[in-house]
Amino acid sequence: EITIIIFMFIAATSFSLHYLFLGKRKFDYFKDEEFRVYFFIICLVSLILFLDINFNGIYTWSLTSIKDSLFTTTSLVTTTGFSTADFETFPNISKMCIFFLFFIGGTAGSTTGGIKIIRTLLILKYLSYELKKLIHPQGVYSIKIGETVVSDSIVKNTLGFYLFYIFIFVIASILFACFGLDMVTSLSASAASLGNIGPGLGDIGPTDNWGHLPSPAKWISSFCMLLGRLEIFTVMILFSKAFWKK
Repeated sequence: EITIIIFMFIAATSFSLHYLFLGKRKFDYFKDEEFRVYFFIICLVSLILFLDINFNGIYTWSLTSIKDSLFTTTSLVTTTGFSTADFETFPNISKMCIFFLFFIGGTAGSTTGGIKIIRTLLILKYLSYELKKLIHPQGVYSIKIGETVVSDSIVKNTLGFYLFYIFIFVIASILFACFGLDMVTSLSASAASLGNIGPGLGDIGPTDNWGHLPSPAKWISSFCMLLGRLEIFTVMILFSKAFWKK
């Protein structure tokens, strides 16, 4: 299981960083801002899960609790879909953290699904930029990822992707609820499908499966998986009239 954790972590790390390390002998992992955030998220959420499940008596302060906390967090962030513990039985704080992990994803340029950390990082920097502009309207600010200034067009594309992702998540959740699924199952099914996570919460938890869902719900989840895996715009553009015009 520790071996799997290591390789899940590696697979969700940008392959550009792996190339620099293997091809040019440059260990630039922690120089990359996105990787630092990725590493921090895994450490922080693993710690929260570890403390939560032990303080609430789910585990008894053992190495197994450390392993299961780290394995669950890494599996969900990297959208691998493996599980060694029934996180459906975890306390509410842990389940809330797990639900948000359905959206985050790993780093750009990796094998992971989800929104990707770089997009969330860019959105947070954009929000900080807007707050600064409100306080100092005449100030000159720029949005940077590392030492690179991000252009307005990239920021707009990222905002559009984020809004589109949330919009599809909401619509899919409502559609799942129409088939009689409870709120937790509907929300997690939508998030897990878009993020290509695998297990979710509720009736599609790590010890359950998706086989009991009605056929239309399976079609919807399959379509959401395609949207999430192909970065949404790639699929949605096929439904545009302008795309098919000569």
